[in-house]
Amino acid sequence: MAVQSTAPSPVGDIQQTAPVSPGITIGKIWRETRRFPVVPSLILIALLVIPALFAPWIAPHDHIIGDLERELEPPAGSTTAKPNWK
Repeated sequence: MAVQSTAPSPVGDIQQTAPVSPGITIGKIWRETRRFPVVPSLILIALLVIPALFAPWIAPHDHIIGDLERELEPPAGSTTAKPNWK
């Protein structure tokens, strides 16, 4: 037969509850990615594919074609730049 103590608890009548979680933390994200290892891979692929889809709008000019005559000219917005419209 177990002996039960009748002494009052040191915290009185206050019920102890678990601490409230602050929300999403790095630890929770890390645990979830460990459970589902395909998620980081999909995020990485999305980070590579989405800019590739919008590349024609981000950089509309051909990167191969260049004007070597105008390479050393100052920027067009510069006060010393002369407009050279062709």
